[in-house]
Amino acid sequence: METDGFVADRLIARGNDEYGILAFASDHGLMQHSNAYYNGDSGLYPGSASDINGDNEKFKPTRYSIVIRHNRSHHNTLGYSGTAGNSVLSYKNRFYRNAAGIATDSLFPGHPGLPQDHARWTKNLIYANNINYYERHVFTGDCEKPIEERGYLQGTVCPVVPVPVGTGVLIAGGNYNSTDDNRIYNNWRYGTMQFWVPAALRDEFAPDKQRDTSHYNRTFGNVFGIKPNGDVAHNGMDSWWDDEGNGNCWEGNESSREEGFTHNFAPNGGDPLDCPAGSVDNPAGDVKLAGFVSCAAYDRNDPDFRDPPECNWFDTPPKPTDEYQGDPMVPGPERQQDSSLSTDEDLTGSLGLLAVLPLFGLGAAFRLRNRAHRKGSALRRG
Repeated sequence: METDGFVADRLIARGNDEYGILAFASDHGLMQHSNAYYNGDSGLYPGSASDINGDNEKFKPTRYSIVIRHNRSHHNTLGYSGTAGNSVLSYKNRFYRNAAGIATDSLFPGHPGLPQDHARWTKNLIYANNINYYERHVFTGDCEKPIEERGYLQGTVCPVVPVPVGTGVLIAGGNYNSTDDNRIYNNWRYGTMQFWVPAALRDEFAPDKQRDTSHYNRTFGNVFGIKPNGDVAHNGMDSWWDDEGNGNCWEGNESSREEGFTHNFAPNGGDPLDCPAGSVDNPAGDVKLAGFVSCAAYDRNDPDFRDPPECNWFDTPPKPTDEYQGDPMVPGPERQQDSSLSTDEDLTGSLGLLAVLPLFGLGAAFRLRNRAHRKGSALRRG
């Protein structure tokens, strides 16, 4: 859909190569009471939603462009995804048994409204997003077959995009987003994950724009690792952050862990940053950023990049145990909860960013542009 005014109500959206229900460059939209599964990108996709808050420097949006409520989205690569998913309100949905639950991003060029801003996810159930469709179907060759032979209606899912398997909520280069009052549990990697995306990845190369993402996001009032009935279902780590940005904060989150809310934060002495002040002009850590760089090169149609080197996003995380051992994706004695994985070096003027951008310019960015083109082509064909 590409329109001003729509209702998608009581639909079954299943077995699609990319999207279950897609809205693009739309306003005054409603997705509700639907069931989306077996889709290669996401069950629900509010991409490039009307950027009515693009110039709004306050956390509270003036209004929302699309509302998503009372849906079930499961057994997809992503339950919800939205490149430039701006001004979207998502509440009282269930995102479960996907590779990852929710993702919004500023990654793909050619999408109106970048960088992404002002989405809110509240009162959702986000759980058990651990199904590794990369191992099940991409690495085994299922996704090389003609589409009609892949078995999409029997549960084959061929991921179009790279996602960190086992993650509840992913903000990849967004601003002014609210993750609040959700239950986020049994996600074996991270309950929430947030990292910076340089503007060069959306084909904007002005130096003063390179760090214009990952600012003023708030994560508060959530319950991590506890089911609605009170049973414990730990996340691997409650929250992962690359340390980038201004005004990012985490406050009042309950955790199943005896240690309390678990995370890898380096600023503020390793303690969560209270809202609304949050982080202050903090640069991302080189080591934390490196994993994202390699994983973004993923291309299911390219044998050399189906499983990019140095990428652990497509590794199935270990099932969490009652004994918390730090970041589940960092091997044994190298596991850290906080500061040794970070750096205070400012990437806008360091070799860190200069080293990252050529990698994308030579390979990954080209594939990202192609993928964005395919998204647009699919929309036009529809």
